[in-house]
Order: sequence, then structure tokens, then C-alpha cells
Amino acid sequence: MQITITQRILLSVSLVLVIATCDMLISAEIFTAIFYILPIALFSYQSSISIKYSILLSACTAIIWLVIEFSTHPYTNEKNLVFNGISRVAMFFGTAIIAKR
Repeated sequence: MQITITQRILLSVSLVLVIATCDMLISAEIFTAIFYILPIALFSYQSSISIKYSILLSACTAIIWLVIEFSTHPYTNEKNLVFNGISRVAMFFGTAIIAKR
């Protein structure tokens, strides 16, 4: 069975929202950013959608992760949050770029 572009987009966005909801509910001590890679790869792994939309989904996913991380995880130093945010953005963008090739 072939998945249409619309189904792939809806599935990817739905997965990001489900993962974000689970991320809010579980402890901040568990590394959940790795789970966000699946919807980004699923979305990006098709030739009919431009790389700019894959990067856009990655940026939105990074923003969602950052908001959840900021609201649920107490940081003693804000520089750590910035470092974690930059590393997640790089990870999500890298996933999108690699999946497009």
C-alpha cells in the first residue's frame, strides 16, 4: 500500500504532536528528543516535497521540543538550555537533510 503525500504529512505532524504530548507527561530525566527524528525522517523521505518544507517541519519540531524542555525541565544555567536547543536543531535539520538524499 502506497502512502499519499497528504497522508504522510498528516502522519508526520500527528506523530510530532503525540511525541510532544508524551514528552510533557514523562520525566525530564528521560531523553526524548531522539523520538522526534521518526516523523522528520518520515516527512522528509520523499522526493515530491521540497527540502524547505522538511527544514520547516524540523524547525517547528525543534521549537515544540524547546518550549516543552523550558517549561518542564529546571535549568540552573540558561546556557545549558541554549546549548541543548542548538544541538537539537542541528540534529533535526541533519535528519531532514540526510533523509532527502
